[in-house]
Amino acid sequence: MINKWSALMLVAGSAIGYLVAAPPAGAQGEIVPFNVGDRVVLRIDASAETPVERSFTCTVGALQANWVRCDTADPFRSQRSENWINLRSLVQIRKEAR
Repeated sequence: MINKWSALMLVAGSAIGYLVAAPPAGAQGEIVPFNVGDRVVLRIDASAETPVERSFTCTVGALQANWVRCDTADPFRSQRSENWINLRSLVQIRKEAR
C-alpha cells in the first residue's frame, strides 16, 4: 500500500533529479563568417608588444569558441606546430574566394 506522502516524495525526488541532471544552458557562440577549410586573411591589431599591424593568410583548420587554428597552406607539408589565434585580437577578417 502506498502512502500519499511517499508518492509525493517520489514525484518531488524525480523532479529534482531531472533538474540536477539536465545540462546547463549556455549562451550561443559567436558566429564567424568562415568555415573549416576556408582561406582567410587575418589582420591583427597593433599593441604594446607589437607596435605594427600584421596581416597574414590562414587556412582554417579548426574552430573552438573564440579561437581559430591555422593549418599549412601546402597539403603535402607536415604541420610542425599548431598556430591558434584569438579572434578577439583581430581587427579584420576577409574571406578569400575559392
